[in-house]
Amino acid sequence: MKFHVENEPIRDVEQARASRPNGSMTTLCLCFGFVAIALNAVQVSAQNPLRQRTPDRGSYRVNHQEHQVAESLDSTGTAPGLIERVSEPVVKLVDHQVEINSATLTQAPLDSSQPPLPMPLTDPNHVASPSDSAAPASVVSSQPTASQHTLGCGCTKCKNTQYFTPEIVIADPSYDNSCDSFGCDSGGCDSMGCNGCWRCFVQPKKFFWSAELMLYFRKGSRLPPLVSTGALDDANTTILLGNEHWFREAQAGARITLGTWLDNCKDRHVVGRFWFSGDVSNGFSLNSGQQALIARPFFNVTDGETPAQDTLIVSETGLATGDITVIGDSRVFGGDISFRQLTYNQIGTVDWLYGYQFMRLDQSLHLNNRSISLDSSFADVGAVLETTDSFGVENEFHGAQFGAVTNYRQDHWSLSTMFKIAFGAVTRRANLRGETFISNGGVNVTDPNGLLVRSTNAGQHSDTTFGVVPELSLSVGWHRFPAVDVTFGYDLVVMTDALDVSGAIDPGLASNLADPAVGSQSPAFSFRSDTYYLQSIHFGLAYIY
Repeated sequence: MKFHVENEPIRDVEQARASRPNGSMTTLCLCFGFVAIALNAVQVSAQNPLRQRTPDRGSYRVNHQEHQVAESLDSTGTAPGLIERVSEPVVKLVDHQVEINSATLTQAPLDSSQPPLPMPLTDPNHVASPSDSAAPASVVSSQPTASQHTLGCGCTKCKNTQYFTPEIVIADPSYDNSCDSFGCDSGGCDSMGCNGCWRCFVQPKKFFWSAELMLYFRKGSRLPPLVSTGALDDANTTILLGNEHWFREAQAGARITLGTWLDNCKDRHVVGRFWFSGDVSNGFSLNSGQQALIARPFFNVTDGETPAQDTLIVSETGLATGDITVIGDSRVFGGDISFRQLTYNQIGTVDWLYGYQFMRLDQSLHLNNRSISLDSSFADVGAVLETTDSFGVENEFHGAQFGAVTNYRQDHWSLSTMFKIAFGAVTRRANLRGETFISNGGVNVTDPNGLLVRSTNAGQHSDTTFGVVPELSLSVGWHRFPAVDVTFGYDLVVMTDALDVSGAIDPGLASNLADPAVGSQSPAFSFRSDTYYLQSIHFGLAYIY
């Protein structure tokens, strides 16, 4: 579209001077004339529908520079160079070039070889009015040089905001290098198509978070036979407790995520997470009123005896009455902190992550049986015998993690995935304690040896080994509330070389009842590790960004 304005050229300087009272009035009138032309150009450009589209390269800021228009009059009262200046361009803009002079007003596409000039971001409700500050009488715009930094951006998140409003300003361009202080260029923002990392006029939201309810399913610990009706090599023996997994029940937990952006282009951010599962407790109890014959099986390797399957009687008809209680607990929790860098943002986004990972797994198992003698063949009649075996294990992982996070959003739905793997050290600790208590006729005796925990394996044990903790997460989000997604997903966390409570028990249930043990040093302790995993289904809310 082209505008053409015809002005009658001044042919006779003397005639023009004669038709006006003096040279000062001539200069004043011409200045007002040029101001009117400039304001008209602003109005025409603002009404031009071609300027209302969102520029492809974002928006630009322009600083006003006023140029001196008044020049000293010569002896004839004429302003030298004033007439010649009329033909110089007054305004040059990106996307479409606007040239204003005394003869023509044109608008044409900008030559692609010329670098773009900035345009400002202003309040979209603001409309220039004649009451605004008057524009300078004459403005000469300059094109940016190759060494100047043009502040602009192609970031989709910025361009699609309501604050992106092009506006024509009659002024020289200025250039803002402050974006570099945010590290956008060095962080690869330009390679992502941001073209200089536009700094939004409205500060982007710096923090984001999510809170999720987790339903955990653990691998569990497979216990050896601990309670039976007889020796394990007897075909008629029934195992009452053992050869089964404990700690596999679903248990509620939670996960909290908090993150913050490190740059206004939202290319880099740091995220911290903490998650935990509620304690899983399993129990078993039995007494002689429920089961007449109750025994604890073991492999007897006592000095001077032939090794064989044997039992510790808890209750038997006519011999003793008694009860047995077994309690186990398991808890697991962890957290991590990671730095994430945008690497792809075409169809969704992909971020690389690296940081620190922590995870801890604790388990315990406590066995206690109590018997009252009914026959002297068992013990003195009325004597009370109580045996306790206690096992506690801890696994603590510290390591460095690496991985990738993807995000894809379509309308009201989103899909997020994360896969990362951590390499580091697993510190394993075990605390074993045994005790036998005998009360007979008011005399109490305590022996620091149980059945499966004796002097040969009792005490604290620890070691450190190399471990790996991979994690996989899938999450679907539904944009149900303003700025908040309702999320649903699946998670899997694995810890290698973990020690569970069954790994702290002598696998053969061997026990040398001699004190001190001279022959077989049984039960013996060893770190029998295994791979532990934790699955979960999560439901939650996520504050989106």
